[in-house]
Amino acid sequence: MTYSSLYFKRFWLFVLLCLLPAIAQAQNADEMYQLSQNRLKAIVNQAGSYKISIFNDSNYKNLNKLSSADKKLKKQYLEQKKIFSFWETVYRLKHDLIRNFNHHHLSLDEKQNEAMTNEADILAQAIIKRIEYLKKEYKIVGTPSLQNLLILAKIKKRGACKHWAQDLLETITAIKRDYFTAYWAEAHPGKITEHNVAVLVPQGAPFESGLIIDPWRRAGEPFWILVKDDPHPFKPWPHFQPR
Repeated sequence: MTYSSLYFKRFWLFVLLCLLPAIAQAQNADEMYQLSQNRLKAIVNQAGSYKISIFNDSNYKNLNKLSSADKKLKKQYLEQKKIFSFWETVYRLKHDLIRNFNHHHLSLDEKQNEAMTNEADILAQAIIKRIEYLKKEYKIVGTPSLQNLLILAKIKKRGACKHWAQDLLETITAIKRDYFTAYWAEAHPGKITEHNVAVLVPQGAPFESGLIIDPWRRAGEPFWILVKDDPHPFKPWPHFQPR
């Protein structure tokens, strides 16, 4: 083998190694949801319903008496359960975005539908990942009201609804989008009950048809609802340009 051919092979190996992280991140939510579900089912079948009930019971008194094999299995189960929970949530958000878009747009061709579906997939993954990150970053404790009180008392810096809206919109607007428009929405402005959220609206559809993303309401747990179905009278915040 000549020096030039060896250099050529090493060069492309270097390129491949650089691309691997990006390739690994390009995961389809549907496939990952199904894969994580199958892996979780396999562990459940291996352990049996009795052991699974023990693994899920944090107050089980004899937990330390589990065999080393069962402790290892418990660790695998809890880890896989967390992975499945993540992908299940991503899957549900993705398909709610798709359903909401299709409700307002019935004339997409096959190529456009594929692009819209891919955009919903990317958005769902990014939003749920950011929610998980922000819950830790904000150090969410107790109820949303308690978090707000701690912020008012200057014990905590962030974690109010406006912070969730701001940080989630930062993530959403960083993603190139052709099918979903991002809004900052507010309800009861200037009142003690003021509420701020991020909203994703199908392109060209009215604001009222958008999907509210509001993890603040569930103390850092993912939550979304259609604007028209929410009890709060949300309107676009005039200081944020929809994009």
